[in-house]
Amino acid sequence: MKRAPLLLLALLSALPGCATAELDGSVGSVYPLGFRSVRARLYNSSLSIEYVRSDGSVPVRVTMDRDAVLATPDAIDLRASGDITGRLPNDQEIPRFTTGEASVTPLEIAGDGTVTTARVRGSFGATFEVGPEEVLALDGSFDAPLEVVLDPGPPPPGR
Repeated sequence: MKRAPLLLLALLSALPGCATAELDGSVGSVYPLGFRSVRARLYNSSLSIEYVRSDGSVPVRVTMDRDAVLATPDAIDLRASGDITGRLPNDQEIPRFTTGEASVTPLEIAGDGTVTTARVRGSFGATFEVGPEEVLALDGSFDAPLEVVLDPGPPPPGR
């Protein structure tokens, strides 16, 4: 996966006035990508970026291990340290991704370990093998207020 487009998206989303939240890619041909808002939740174990529809469903959720976000926020391998999931109200799930990478603006941590970052910005890109010779793509960017959730929260699926 080429890193230049991901890094460019991350840099653009970090600039004042250039913040966006979007989902785009050919995976939209088999799975609806529409959303109304984005929320970012930081749990003890993970950072979850959720693209939320008006009915409350989450068609796309990008989950990253908290330790990976704190250690290397600009190059997170989602296969090793995260996941992409999603479900619509009709129980349709997003296809399983095969490759993925994310970048997040660094989180600010106070001396007592408290996260002081008010917003989280970043981007991700992934591929989905949906057939023997069919690979679809999904790219997204996000800019959302960071909600710190004190309970342990969900670990990335499969962990």
